[in-house]
Amino acid sequence: MNNITDIQTALYNTLLTVPGLPVDIERENERFKPDIRQDWVRVTLLPSETVKQSGGIGGYNTLQGVYQISLFFPAGRKNINDINILADAVADTFVPAIFLTENTTTVNVIDC
Repeated sequence: MNNITDIQTALYNTLLTVPGLPVDIERENERFKPDIRQDWVRVTLLPSETVKQSGGIGGYNTLQGVYQISLFFPAGRKNINDINILADAVADTFVPAIFLTENTTTVNVIDC
């Protein structure tokens, strides 16, 4: 696997632990047609810049970016408090300083 795939997988697997998360999730490069009568989620990894951290043997780079999680709800189906509770649960799952690992790639959440 490559770093982007590992990063997406680590973040997605963590997202799946959010209690009450809708089961319909749109991921990048996958065919998806949401049922507009149901709650659903869209996730997008927006890579930014690669930063060289060290060189030589054992040197490594970091890839910075944003993992965007969008929650969609049919109009009038939920009250705003329930929506905010789910949004808070998502944010609480991706707390700053958490480390997520997939294969040999480690993701460090620095802000949410």
